[in-house]
Amino acid sequence: MKLSEKRCVPCESGTPPLDGATTKLLLAEVPGWALDADTKNPPRIVKRYEFADFLGAMAFVGRMAALAEA
Repeated sequence: MKLSEKRCVPCESGTPPLDGATTKLLLAEVPGWALDADTKNPPRIVKRYEFADFLGAMAFVGRMAALAEA
């Protein structure tokens, strides 16, 4: 099953992180995302967004909030 066909389920306490090979495999399915291996923090995936202005950024945040609420 492709990653895009799965539903997001919150991790429960004690769930181990994905191993490096699985993370890289799944990253290939989500263009624009990257692995941030900052040595001060545990590895995480990140995506950077840039907007022409503040109102565009706020509109984006509003759309993401509506998706998260759903």
